[in-house]
Amino acid sequence: MSFRDLRIFNQALLAKQAWRLLMFPDSLCARLLKARYYPHGKLTDTAFIQNTSLGWQGIMHGLELFKKGIIWRIRSGSQVQIWRDNWIPRAPESKRVEDLINQDNNTWNTQLVQSVFHAFDAQEILKIKLLPAGNDDFIAWHYEKSGIFTVRSAYRLGLNLKQNLTSTGASGCPDSGRKLWDNIWEAPVPPKIRVHRRAMDLLPTCSICGMAPEDGYHAVMVCTKAKALRDSVLNVDASFLESNNSATWGVVIRDHSGKALVSARNIITDCPSAEAAEAFACLEGVKILRTVSDRPAIVETDCLAVSLAINSSTKDRSVNCGIYEDIKLIKLFDPGIQVRKINRSCNAVAHGIASWCHSVCRVMRDCTPNSIIS
Repeated sequence: MSFRDLRIFNQALLAKQAWRLLMFPDSLCARLLKARYYPHGKLTDTAFIQNTSLGWQGIMHGLELFKKGIIWRIRSGSQVQIWRDNWIPRAPESKRVEDLINQDNNTWNTQLVQSVFHAFDAQEILKIKLLPAGNDDFIAWHYEKSGIFTVRSAYRLGLNLKQNLTSTGASGCPDSGRKLWDNIWEAPVPPKIRVHRRAMDLLPTCSICGMAPEDGYHAVMVCTKAKALRDSVLNVDASFLESNNSATWGVVIRDHSGKALVSARNIITDCPSAEAAEAFACLEGVKILRTVSDRPAIVETDCLAVSLAINSSTKDRSVNCGIYEDIKLIKLFDPGIQVRKINRSCNAVAHGIASWCHSVCRVMRDCTPNSIIS
């Protein structure tokens, strides 16, 4: 393996040590270095003295590159400075991100976000899906899809920064030269997961039980027909339109003979990527399945990345971590749910439901649309 710049490669290797200090703060090495060099601060926001050991000077050299690639995942927002910390792809006075969050329902204060930030930054912020409240924000690596630091991506980042050192550009000035930012943000990294706003057309009364208004909650959780489902197989899929960042999800629940018992679909606005849509489809499907079935069940998706992330036992630090954490939490209380990857050709019905939802949005039971089956 050859490297165009050994100095940057060496800096990327040293940045790996900074990552390990953050990931394993209770290790003996991390505790000793913290006690010696930043006893009252944090590794990522402390100004260190220059008269230090050669080993620590090496870590400081790697830390320079490391700070340019980390990104905060938002839970409560209490630890993240709006202007100072990197938490959106392009980032009022020194306030914290929690000031932008409605604390009563853990959603973005849309009006405040849109009034404070430029339109393109506000759009990116509103796409971030807030993680469950009550936990601390945490750092991830922005330049890997998994959110985990790698020397390879740090080396590429270092090369990018070096090659564009003389370029100018600022994210907060839409009309200025943006060559540097364009090169960085056009790198192959996934956009952030944002809060999903959903809309569903309501029907007047349930046509099956006649006991309550027809909405998504009643259709898949309360109605006697939904409760009667057993031995289910759940197929999930999503359809994503990059042109307007909209997506739709579709799910179908089958019995042991393959007969479609329940299908549901809905729209996702402010969706940043196809994988985010697939993950969200799986989450919505699992929520339905968990309520309507009390027996072991199989969830089938044609997205390999989603299947691997859900079945992984390690902590997820990707941009979709909030969705995956929700699914894993459901599986924790219902270990009978298994998620597996299938071929796209075997998922045609769920895909058809998701695609059809771009024009029609509601929950159906007992059958799927005839046009999709045909």
